Amino acid sequence: KELDFDPNYDPDTLYIRELIKYIKENNIKFLIDLHGMQRNHQKNVEIGTNSGYNVICDFNLINEIKTTIEATIPDVVVDEYFKAGKRTISSRIRKNTNILTIQLELNRKYRAMKKRPKSFVKMNNCLIELVFFINKYIDG
Repeated sequence: KELDFDPNYDPDTLYIRELIKYIKENNIKFLIDLHGMQRNHQKNVEIGTNSGYNVICDFNLINEIKTTIEATIPDVVVDEYFKAGKRTISSRIRKNTNILTIQLELNRKYRAMKKRPKSFVKMNNCLIELVFFINKYIDG
């Protein structure tokens, strides 16, 4: 890291202010906040929901998101280490815009395009399927 702080926890950044503005001006209904976890984590993906708060405690939605990811990537957990708590971007966006948000922590082994191209493609395909699912969910 080149920074001495984690921008995910900085309470007031230009990024967050502009993101809130963009969401409101463009009628965005769902935010997927992508993050990367180190390779040594035992799980491949963690879904952070702030104990459900960021998705209005729709635990069926959380389960469907988990199932959608697990169709492509094994070892997915919810709210274990990266919970998307109240000081994170995901929670602040939820609080300030009232849209649904999740924080996705992706294991480095699925983000290493040059070292693990097949895993990288799997993760990209997984994210595409997730976006399709969320669009379908939002459209009812």
